Amino acid sequence: MYVKSFKRYIKESLMGEESDGEVLQFQLRDFNSKKKNLKSLVLSNVDTDKDISKNYQDIVGENPFLNSYGNMLKLEVTIKRKEIQLEKYAEELRSLQNDMSLLSNLSDSGDRDAQQSNIESQIKDKNNNVEEEENSIKELQEKMRLMEEGLKEFIKEKTDDLKGIQKNVIV
Repeated sequence: MYVKSFKRYIKESLMGEESDGEVLQFQLRDFNSKKKNLKSLVLSNVDTDKDISKNYQDIVGENPFLNSYGNMLKLEVTIKRKEIQLEKYAEELRSLQNDMSLLSNLSDSGDRDAQQSNIESQIKDKNNNVEEEENSIKELQEKMRLMEEGLKEFIKEKTDDLKGIQKNVIV
């Protein structure tokens, strides 16, 4: 019992004295083991308003690799939400087109012209919204691609740093 407590004491007292290599090795290992959980958490809540910030922070912690990856996933969620919005716009446009086809059934030409003008205006607005969302998605996809490249480069750089540290350790 005494030895276990002593080992725990030693471990706790040395925690603040970890080398850069040990911290880096832990962070990379932590990233590789938790990135699937982080992706699952973030992407499974695309279509909800559920607050996942506590769970998100529990997974990411102070890990710069998970933090960068999490920021990429947040962009992916934004893109997916915009794609869902595009689907809604498409449905609204189909409905407006259907309404337009029913106008011929109206007997009052003044009412028919007013309704047609109103529907055409709504269609134009929806098409503008679709175009804005599509452009926004393209911009976000490019930003996400750059973030992904940056993360890969960051991981490669830190992995190389870790290899250099490990070579310089005197055994």
